[in-house]
Amino acid sequence: MIFDNQGRLLICHRRDHDVWDVPGGGVEPGESPWDGVRREVLEEVNIEIEECRLAVVQHKPLQNEITFGFVARTEHPRPSLSDEVRDVMSVPVTQLPERFHREQRMAIRAVEQANGDGIVTMTINDPCPREFWLQGVWS
Repeated sequence: MIFDNQGRLLICHRRDHDVWDVPGGGVEPGESPWDGVRREVLEEVNIEIEECRLAVVQHKPLQNEITFGFVARTEHPRPSLSDEVRDVMSVPVTQLPERFHREQRMAIRAVEQANGDGIVTMTINDPCPREFWLQGVWS
């Protein structure tokens, strides 16, 4: 989650699915999660992250997966498009598009409610996000 100086969240519209999301992705073998988020953000929207902190951990037992969410800051928030991203914009978290990634929306709400205090942990027992995209379930 990358916020600008006005508190707006940077979001991107993916090319592989008709969904808005925050920049991010998986880690490479041997890569730390914080280095992975820096690399993914640079690859997806061409922004260098100066600082990032762990904000949320999502446990997804049905997918046998754990995801980490980071809050990041940058001094130069001038994103650009990539092979993975067809559009990018910064919006207030209260104005996320309807077709915004459901699990990311949940994480953003939880981090907002925590107001920067500690790390939010959550268990998600829903089906794979791809099933949400196919079913048109967004919020």
